[in-house]
Amino acid sequence: MTDNQFREFLQEPEDPISINGVNIRALFKDHMGNLWIGSSQSLDQYNPVKGVFRRFPMGANNACGTIGSVRDITEDRNGMIWVATDDGLRRLDPSTSKLNCYQHRQNDISSIASDLVKAVLESRNGTLWVATTLGLEAFDPGTGKTSGASPCGDLRSSLSLMGTR
Repeated sequence: MTDNQFREFLQEPEDPISINGVNIRALFKDHMGNLWIGSSQSLDQYNPVKGVFRRFPMGANNACGTIGSVRDITEDRNGMIWVATDDGLRRLDPSTSKLNCYQHRQNDISSIASDLVKAVLESRNGTLWVATTLGLEAFDPGTGKTSGASPCGDLRSSLSLMGTR
C-alpha cells in the first residue's frame, strides 16, 4: 500500500486484532507512529507496521468501570496516553495496560471540576491541561489534583484544545 491510498477497517467482534469501535470520535498519532482511535465503545491502538489493532477495555470490565465515549486523546512526555471521556479523565500506560481514573469528587476542589472531559493536552512546559464542561484547569499527574477550574461559561459544546508536538 502506498501513502496515497485509503484502507478500510471493519469491526470484527470475534477477531481480537481488528478495530473494536465503530463510532470514531478521536484520533491521535503517538511518538512511536501508532494511531490511537477513540470511539463511543472503546479505545484502540493501531500498529501500522504490523497492521493490527490492540484493544483497551473501556467498558465495565476495566479498573475504571464504564467510561462512556472517548472525546480526546493525547500523549505526555513520559509516553502515557491521556484519554478525555464522558466519565472523567483516564491515564493509560501502553507498556503495562494499567489504567488510572480521575473523576470529580463531591466537596473536593482539587479533583477535576466535571466528569464530562472534552479535551486534554500537555503544554510545552509539561502542564497537563484538562477542559471540562465547567472550565479549563491545570492537572498534576503526580498528585491527581487540579489547580481548580477557570470558569469559561457553559462549555458543553464549545471548548477544544489545539496543540503541536
